[in-house]
Amino acid sequence: DYYYYRFNASWRLYDNLTLLVPFSLETTSISRRKEEYQYWTLGLSANYALTPKLMFTGGYNYRLRESNYANASYTENQLVLSTRYSF
Repeated sequence: DYYYYRFNASWRLYDNLTLLVPFSLETTSISRRKEEYQYWTLGLSANYALTPKLMFTGGYNYRLRESNYANASYTENQLVLSTRYSF
């Protein structure tokens, strides 16, 4: 079985600055291995439009994997920096 829930909130703080807060939960059950695990993800990022065609993004994501298997749980920390140009 696999279930996925996602929520994204965004706030336009200024004309060229947007704050984003994503949250997700993934639940999986693998019957042949009798494994059950969940992924929890929470993030925070900001988009800054320097011009109508040029955008910069910076953000952070935290991800937690919980499993009923020993040594199969872990956490991830992700830092994202990107640039986008639209032609």
